[in-house]
Amino acid sequence: MGLILLTFLGLGVSMIVICIPMMLERVPPNGWYGFRTPRTMSDPNIWYPANRVAGRNLSLAGVLLIAATVGVFLVHRSLNPETATIILGVVAATTLTGAVLHSLLALRRM
Repeated sequence: MGLILLTFLGLGVSMIVICIPMMLERVPPNGWYGFRTPRTMSDPNIWYPANRVAGRNLSLAGVLLIAATVGVFLVHRSLNPETATIILGVVAATTLTGAVLHSLLALRRM
């Protein structure tokens, strides 16, 4: 159970750390890192604000995953490892999907 919790905790922390440069608008347009869409790649005036929003959304997803991991840790004695993995996997997938969808909606308004 400890490895499962550490894995999801590490994923949440990694999401936050990776998104900090995006939120601070320190990532120039490139083909590897950032919120890459045809629209963001074609205009630096769109790239930076879109990456700021996407970074904020993905960081929030990381915070929510960390909170869910702490919650599972607090009740882990009543859960088997498979159930904990499913719960945290669903939280990770849901928060990531929500972050991407919200970022795409924000991009449409730019």
